[in-house]
Amino acid sequence: MMFEEEIRVLLSRCLVAGILLVPPCAAQLPDYYKTVNRVTWVVENIDRVGPAWEAMGLSEIREYSGLSVAEPAEHLCGLPEQTS
Repeated sequence: MMFEEEIRVLLSRCLVAGILLVPPCAAQLPDYYKTVNRVTWVVENIDRVGPAWEAMGLSEIREYSGLSVAEPAEHLCGLPEQTS
C-alpha cells in the first residue's frame, strides 16, 4: 500500500514537470542556426572524396595543394590531448 502511494506521488511529480517543460522545448531555433556558410574538410585525397561530395550536392569544392599541417592529426580531429 505504501509503495503504491509513493509511485503515484512520483508519477504525478513527473507529469507536472513534463507539463512545465513542454513550452521551453517547443521553442524554435534562431535563423542563424538553420544555414551553413561554409564547411572546411582536410582530406588526404580529394580525387577520392570529391565525387561523393558532388553527389551530395556540395558545390565550390576547392583544392589547395602543397599545404602542410604543423599540428598532429589528433589535434585537428578534436580528440582530447593525452597528458602524462
